[in-house]
Order: sequence, then C-alpha cells, then structure tokens
Amino acid sequence: MKRTHRKWNNEISSGSMADIAFLLLIFFLVSTTIEQDQEILVKLPPYEKDNLNVPKIADRNIYRMMLSKDGSD
Repeated sequence: MKRTHRKWNNEISSGSMADIAFLLLIFFLVSTTIEQDQEILVKLPPYEKDNLNVPKIADRNIYRMMLSKDGSD
C-alpha cells in the first residue's frame, strides 16, 4: 500500500483578492461622509458707474482676426 503525499500550496489565491478589494472599496465609498465646502464671504466694494478702473489699451496692442465659418482666414 502506497501512501500519497499531498503537497500543500502555501500561496494565497489571488482570484478572490480582487473581489475583496472591490467590496472594500464599495464599502468605504458608501460609508464615508463627504463634507460640504463652506462658503467664503467676500465683501466687494460698492459699484460706482463713474469710477470704473478700466485701463485704456492702445490700438497697436489689439490684434483683430476675422474667420469664416469653415475656418479659413
């Protein structure tokens, strides 16, 4: 009578590792709370129509381009 020796496999099967990682990911996504961004209050100066600080741009610094519908010049 011959005895058969079983070889023990010391490796962890990696097939179920992906399933476990996926389930953990879903669990943490569902169970965590997402904090809402709090508002930042900014006090702007009052609007004054006469006091607009728009800088004057010289005509030589403006580049004008005209294109047609098909993109040609």
